[in-house]
Amino acid sequence: MASVTRRARNDVDVALNMEERLQQALERLLDRGLTITAISVDALSREAGIARATFYLHFRDKGELVARLIARVADEVVGAGGLWFVHAEDARFEDLRAAMARFFDAYLEHHAILAAAAETAPYDRQVANLHTRMLERFVAESRQAVQRIAASGRAHPGLPPMVAEVLSWSVNHTYVQYGKGLDDAQRQAFIDTWSHVVWHSIFAPDK
Repeated sequence: MASVTRRARNDVDVALNMEERLQQALERLLDRGLTITAISVDALSREAGIARATFYLHFRDKGELVARLIARVADEVVGAGGLWFVHAEDARFEDLRAAMARFFDAYLEHHAILAAAAETAPYDRQVANLHTRMLERFVAESRQAVQRIAASGRAHPGLPPMVAEVLSWSVNHTYVQYGKGLDDAQRQAFIDTWSHVVWHSIFAPDK
């Protein structure tokens, strides 16, 4: 039994190692300006230092690889909200800005995967479902935070009903589309700007 368990664990380790190698290879190719549709399995395999046949031992196609990777990063991306999502009604502006910075770091770390998912989703149902599920989790956490702020009496009196959805979608889009190309000073300005927008969209003045 021990040998079977050890073999199963080794198989899992090999699969995870393969995902890591392919993830890094995909990120390098995307950073060179290629799109996911322009990256062939042959090119991806060469970049990862594996045989094309080895790729197909682990993944049906590129879509399955992207789906696997987006599933891995979803918890980290949504979890970056931290205490902002849990105790938004008690938040100070500094708490919100810290959360926006954590979101930025998570999006930057996984930029290649998130960009590939956004590009692949329109024609791959599995990727689309996983990408949508991640955004829905982000929206749900944001909606609950806004509801707690409203219940505490700190929300803007004219708070639009879809403010959580629109802010979440907008943050996701701009972080994916523009975050990668910013230098350090621009990143700080970007985070400052989004923190300002989110805070003043939700909280009443002087709250």
